[in-house]
Amino acid sequence: MGDVRHLTVLASDGLRLAVEDAGPRHGSDHAPLLCLAGLTRTKRDFYDLRDHFAFHGNAPRRVVLMDTRGRGESDHASDSSQYTVQREADDAAQVACALGMHNCVIVGTSRGGILAMVLALTRPGLLVGSVLNDIGPRIAGDGIARLQRQLPSSTLPTSWDEAAARVKASMGAQFPVFSEQDWEHYARLTFYEKDGRPTSAFDRKLLEPLSALPDGLPFIDLSGPFKALVTRPTLVLHGEHSDLLDGGTLNDAIAMGATARTIAGQGHAPSLRGDVLTVVEQFLLQHNL
Repeated sequence: MGDVRHLTVLASDGLRLAVEDAGPRHGSDHAPLLCLAGLTRTKRDFYDLRDHFAFHGNAPRRVVLMDTRGRGESDHASDSSQYTVQREADDAAQVACALGMHNCVIVGTSRGGILAMVLALTRPGLLVGSVLNDIGPRIAGDGIARLQRQLPSSTLPTSWDEAAARVKASMGAQFPVFSEQDWEHYARLTFYEKDGRPTSAFDRKLLEPLSALPDGLPFIDLSGPFKALVTRPTLVLHGEHSDLLDGGTLNDAIAMGATARTIAGQGHAPSLRGDVLTVVEQFLLQHNL
């Protein structure tokens, strides 16, 4: 692996944001990638993507990963009111400004994709394209209900074997192609390690807005900001078994101008590894990004 620069960027309210900056900062003909993770996820979800685009191939490009506030190595906010998509989008813009990034392609998984939509409205000069990992112009109610059931559990696994078994039990139906090794890898991305044992990788106050949503919500409409995003080249990666991005929403995304690829055997959200990276690379090259 090549050089990865570990940085801290201050948000506008003083919270410290953990950032990794990889690949060439100057001289690349390709747009830099700014990677934004899901609701409770961290920048580690993008490590395979980072290595592929920053260090491999004939034309490496800059890849920047960040832990959004309340996740991973970034500071936690004092209360849940500071965990909004607008605040988190502002944090991403702050990171891009601090690092001198512009004309980026934002790679956003789930909530990270929503941040990309917000940035398309509020910071239109920041991005020239986007890759949305299992998020589109609506969030399906079935997926919201699952998250409301699964995420509030406050107990932590006592071992890494238990962690792998737990994520397999909760996500196995969405990822039938995963091997035992895949589940071990997924567990290591889902939890952090402290004293050799799994621990939470996110601030539990992040879940308060989710728990406040009414039961039986049919969907959350994101069509307005999605329309702003698809004025630029946009790839939507769709997990075949996803319960947050359903087939009807995917068709609407295509009708609105997005390119879409369904990732067989995976759910919400597809793992950014292996053949999925080839799909992303082909899209970027097709659009000269």
